[in-house]
Amino acid sequence: MSDAYIAWYRTRTTESGFLALADEFQRSGISIRHPNLGTGILLNADGDQVRMSVERIAELVGLAVACLNVEWWLTADVDVTCRFTYEPLGGECQTYYLDGLSADEAACVEEVILRQVSRQPELTDALIVDRSGASAEVDWDEQVLGGPTELAVSPDLMILPHARIREIGGVLQRGRVEEYDSRLSIYRKR
Repeated sequence: MSDAYIAWYRTRTTESGFLALADEFQRSGISIRHPNLGTGILLNADGDQVRMSVERIAELVGLAVACLNVEWWLTADVDVTCRFTYEPLGGECQTYYLDGLSADEAACVEEVILRQVSRQPELTDALIVDRSGASAEVDWDEQVLGGPTELAVSPDLMILPHARIREIGGVLQRGRVEEYDSRLSIYRKR
């Protein structure tokens, strides 16, 4: 089983922002609504599925009162779980767990997130894409929020502020770094 994931550190998602994200996923064939049940699904603390209206899920995401595990559906039997966690002072991390997805399905999720980042880069603090899960044990909260900078392994793609990406050690030699926009740099592993 793979530990592949996408971690998107960003400004907190509003209720309307979540609904816009759901629309973007829908355009790529990924639905917040379960295809057979017609409702959204959250996972509770025990991992059980809890049916909920999409509007209620959007409201809970916008309130940012607790971590949420949201399921996005590719088919009635294939989903990607996204964990919304919150940082003080308006930060959020959306972690998409890609295990169990085919390479094409995982690429589709990645494309949706990359489109969102490219459309509104000002909302992004960092984006980490690791298709193999090699960096799953890295404490990305520490890395993104200003902690230690030495990385033993690198993900496939990182988008970080220019200053932060320059602080990361030798791992950058395993790929190339380019300017993404006026504030962010992008690293792509070779």
